[in-house]
Amino acid sequence: MTSESPLPCPCRVLLVDENDAFLDGLTDWFETKLEIDVIGRAHTGDEALRRVSRFKPDLVLIDVGIPEGNGFDVVQSIKVEPTPPLVVVMSFHDSQHIRTTALSNGADGSITKADIPQHLAAYIETIVDHQESNSTTARNQSGRSRNNS
Repeated sequence: MTSESPLPCPCRVLLVDENDAFLDGLTDWFETKLEIDVIGRAHTGDEALRRVSRFKPDLVLIDVGIPEGNGFDVVQSIKVEPTPPLVVVMSFHDSQHIRTTALSNGADGSITKADIPQHLAAYIETIVDHQESNSTTARNQSGRSRNNS
C-alpha cells in the first residue's frame, strides 16, 4: 500500500480526544502530511458532534474514552448524518472488544494510538478501498435489478 491519502486531497480531518498533549502531537504529525488538513479538534462528545456538523470532515479520528458520551456513542450519532465521514476509533489499548464494539457502532475501523504514525495512511486506504468496492457492488446489483424489471 502507498502512503498517499485515498480521501479527497487535501483530506479534511477532525481529531477528537480529551488530551491536549496528544492532540498537539497528532496535529504536528498530520502537518507533515501535505494531503491531510486538520480542520478541527474536539475534547468531548457534544463538541465533536457540533464540529462534524459544522466542518463536514472527510475523516474523524475519535478516542473511545471522551467525556460527555463515550466514543462509541458519538460514532453512532455521526453515522446517522446524511453523508457521514469515515470514522476511525482510537485507543491506547489493542483489544478485540474495542475493535468489535467500534464496528458494531458504525465505525469504519479502529486503530491503536501507537500505530497511527506507522499505519494510519495505509489503514485508511484499506477502509476506502473496501467501501468503494461495496459501493460498486451495490450499484451493479441495483442496475441489474432495474434491467431485469
